Amino acid sequence: MALLLTLILALGFTSLPLNAPPHLSADVPDTYPWVGVYPPDVEVTYVNNWDPNLNPEHIEDWKCIAREILGDPKSWWEQYTAGTPLDELVYEAAKKIEYWVSPYDDVDPHGIKYRYYYNTRYGAWKTLQLGRGNCCDHAHVMVALCRASGIAIRYRHEVTRFPCWGTCDHVCVEVGLPENVVDGKSQDVKWVRMDPTNPNSQCVRLKATYPNLPF
Repeated sequence: MALLLTLILALGFTSLPLNAPPHLSADVPDTYPWVGVYPPDVEVTYVNNWDPNLNPEHIEDWKCIAREILGDPKSWWEQYTAGTPLDELVYEAAKKIEYWVSPYDDVDPHGIKYRYYYNTRYGAWKTLQLGRGNCCDHAHVMVALCRASGIAIRYRHEVTRFPCWGTCDHVCVEVGLPENVVDGKSQDVKWVRMDPTNPNSQCVRLKATYPNLPF
């Protein structure tokens, strides 16, 4: 038996740890630990909801880009089976996507550059190709990437204070963190604000949230 175990490990065959969630198969899935864990209504409305502004014809491209940002699912499963709560993993993943989209970073300038105009002009895919957009189009890109990776996300319309610009109407996002996970399904969702246009912004007053942006 010891020799058999040695051969299995040497050949690279692995299985989930004994404390893995009971709904998983013997092999580590090729999807992230949070995929499919939200309540059914949340999955329909905030995960598998591909508005034209998200360019669903590019869904496979979005999945590839999201995987480049987040990395191999195996590392996330290792954290999960080691005891990291699922809501913490989703938060970390969403922050990685927010960082990738946002142009504001003093150390490592990157992301989609900001341009001022009203409402949606390009949609997610063209904004990504152009490398520039306003808050609505920044939000479209983050929503597309989160939904492509199985993360619940919605749009947030608010009055916002910016460090350098003052106060104005703004669109950012809210990410759904799965809570009270039982047998692979979350019983609750906690919504947290993120801003792919400028993570340093502060909400003054919430106006509305939307599964898809109507303007």
